[in-house]
This record gives sequence, structure tokens and C-alpha cells, in this order.
Amino acid sequence: MRASISTNAGQVLSRMNRRRALVLRELSVAARELGALLNAESKSIMQSEIYDVPIPPVAYKMEAGQGGRRRRRPLTASERRQQRNTTKGSGGRWQRTGALKRRETFKTSGPVVFLTNDQRYAAARYTLGTPGGRRIRSQGVRSVQWQRQAVLRRRRDILERRRRAVLRALQAR
Repeated sequence: MRASISTNAGQVLSRMNRRRALVLRELSVAARELGALLNAESKSIMQSEIYDVPIPPVAYKMEAGQGGRRRRRPLTASERRQQRNTTKGSGGRWQRTGALKRRETFKTSGPVVFLTNDQRYAAARYTLGTPGGRRIRSQGVRSVQWQRQAVLRRRRDILERRRRAVLRALQAR
């Protein structure tokens, strides 16, 4: 047989359940705001740490050698001058598309924010140069964990917005 709850305890329990629902709702609203803030911050970090860094030029050119084998030869002065104006092909190593930054998004699940990037090479680029990732081979490329840095930079804003959300919920009647 189940013990009955006193009237006073029942009222306290129902009040606490209402508060819990209010806190969850306010934290969910704050999470959507924080998601947009963190997404903008991570894109800003990607721009400054990845896209604003100049692409390193190639110091050699590949040519066909004897027996069909390819060999390197140093660039001539005119090839080096031409290389300054290009970012891919014979002048540079790759072309920047900005796809990584465009695919950076966020999702929320209740009070939790997930920064996501569904570009196929995003996970490899994120872990590049870390103990669990590939080694950096190209000069000018650096290790950038943009999502982690965004959270670290905005930590004070995250804590403050969540604190205000809880206070709003607890002050509501």
C-alpha cells in the first residue's frame, strides 16, 4: 500500500514540477540564442585562422623526365611572378571554396547546443595536427579546432545567458 502525500508536500511537489518545466523552456530558448552566437563565432574563427591565411606558393614545377618519370625543377623568375596572382594549378597548391565555413551550422535539443559541420572533410580538418589526427605537411596550414575555440571564447556569454534564463524561469509565477 502506497503512503499518501500530505497536502502541503503535494503542493510543494506540484510547484517544483511547474518550475522544472519553466526552467527547461527558458533554457531551450537560451540554447537557440547561444547556438546562433556560437555558430557566428566559429565561422569568424574559421575565417581568421583558415581562410585569411595565404596559400603557400609552390617552389618547384613537375615536368616529364626521361623514361616517362616526372621530376621537379625550380621555378623560373617569371613563373614566380606569375604565381603571386594565382591560388591553384601551376601557381598554388589548392583552391579555396569556403565550403567548410558555409556548412557550419548548429542544432539544439532542449537546453543543449550542437555545433555541426557536414562537409565531408570537416572532421579530418578539425582534427588535423592534433594527437588523434593527421600530421600537418603543408607549410602555412595550422591546427584549428574552431568549435572548441568558439565555446572557450564565448564561455562568459554562455554562463551569463543560462543564468538569466534560470532566473527568468524562477521569477515567473
